Amino acid sequence: ELSRKELFQATVQEFINHSSSLIQTARLAANGTSCRSKSTIETINTTAAQISDLTPQVIYAARIVFGDPNNSPTTQEHFDLLSDQWLTQIEYLRSQIDEAIPSDEFVKACEEAIIHDTQQTEKAIADLNSSIIIDSTSNIIRRANRILLVTYQEIENSEDSTFTTQLQNASDAFKETLSPMIAAAKQLALSPDNKIAHSQWQQTNNELIDAIGNVREALQPLTSNLINELEHISFNHSSRSASRSPPPRPPLPSDEELSASAAPPRPPLPILEPTNDEIYDKDLPIPQSNQPILMAAHDLHMNIKQYSSHDNELIALAKKMSHFVAQLSLLIRGETGTKRDLISISRELSDMSEHMTYLAKQLASGCTDRRIRTHLLQVSERIPTIGTQLKILSTVKATMFGIYGN
Repeated sequence: ELSRKELFQATVQEFINHSSSLIQTARLAANGTSCRSKSTIETINTTAAQISDLTPQVIYAARIVFGDPNNSPTTQEHFDLLSDQWLTQIEYLRSQIDEAIPSDEFVKACEEAIIHDTQQTEKAIADLNSSIIIDSTSNIIRRANRILLVTYQEIENSEDSTFTTQLQNASDAFKETLSPMIAAAKQLALSPDNKIAHSQWQQTNNELIDAIGNVREALQPLTSNLINELEHISFNHSSRSASRSPPPRPPLPSDEELSASAAPPRPPLPILEPTNDEIYDKDLPIPQSNQPILMAAHDLHMNIKQYSSHDNELIALAKKMSHFVAQLSLLIRGETGTKRDLISISRELSDMSEHMTYLAKQLASGCTDRRIRTHLLQVSERIPTIGTQLKILSTVKATMFGIYGN
């Protein structure tokens, strides 16, 4: 009975440690990645908090089942219900993290972790430690299965036939390397001093790592392929006729010709007016903690200033809107302009929001990534509502100032 209690306590502690590790990893993934979706980050943090609250409830229900001498169906059902809720939340958390982290970055991180596990396995082989061999190779298998899962999600998510075909081929080749590696790892764990088993595992594991690299390359953005193509562009014009000689060099002008053809005085440089792009590329003032409107405008401007608005109407409009929202903040606080300006700029922002919605829907219609397209459409549907609310609130604000109808 004592050993049974000790085993139960050890299992409970392992469950607590595992749950804490998952929660900590999820929060790191939400707050330390390049994910710009605030809703996704908030969902991850909320789900992690729910799992943190649910974990002690599962443990409490497990203790009741453990200490119930009658094996009551009610206590077992209660434990099963909480366990299912915990597993459902974990699965939902996993899907949200997969969405927050770019797939190629995730595969790269798994690849680096598998290389580390490989080094741990090699060290365990040298020490003839079968338990560490089992743990390290199990980690490799677990990470490999996660890579396959993320790869299948990307294939299902994309409508780009070229991308999905390349990724499908890479994932199929990767999947074929998994079974031989598992079989070799089992033989190695049974006989860590067997040189043949060691060599066979090394070969199958290296093939698995190479296949992961191919999957990662298939997931990377197309810009890397474009760079590779640009690097191989040849500027060698050897295809032209080698017999064609260059034209003769014209003779230098004489002193008389130079003096006769003296250049006229240089005209003054034209005064260039700044373009709209240059105006809206300028940085906005740093907002204070009590300036939420200016803070929103500043965040928008900082996120899009890295992109060029040349031949990109969506970026150009977003930069313009960030400056208009910043100006709206100053008007609301009475720091500049008139009450009439407040109504005018609010209406302009509302009109710009309608055009922004149109551009976003046009962009979504040509997007082959289903996840991005769905998010883009969801956001674009909220813009007109917010624009209308802005127009109404600005009118109310102007009414409070006593200038409505002027």
